[in-house]
Amino acid sequence: MKFDIQQAGAAGTISSTDSSQESIRGDLAAGNNAASGIVSSLRHSEVVSNGLESLRLEVLEPSGADVLARITTATSSTSQALEIYGSGDQEMAQQSRSNSSGAAVTDIPGVR
Repeated sequence: MKFDIQQAGAAGTISSTDSSQESIRGDLAAGNNAASGIVSSLRHSEVVSNGLESLRLEVLEPSGADVLARITTATSSTSQALEIYGSGDQEMAQQSRSNSSGAAVTDIPGVR
């Protein structure tokens, strides 16, 4: 079995995932704004408006921030791992080339 990472494809996936944050950030803001609008509309019902405001402040906002933080952590960590993999791959190739440059092949049948 052969394992091979396609650097360009992997980097494109990371970039695409990272760029989705702006869309998610906008959706989260829209959800928070909608919840605030509902709270404002329901001021006559203190229990409902307070409950919804608590939901917004204690669940929606922290959850959204957590999602964005997780995306950032995942994409930056994966990007860093990809860079390290690429560097290691190049280093191993260079080491292999330098080690094989002086190798004698006279003991291989059919090779002179």
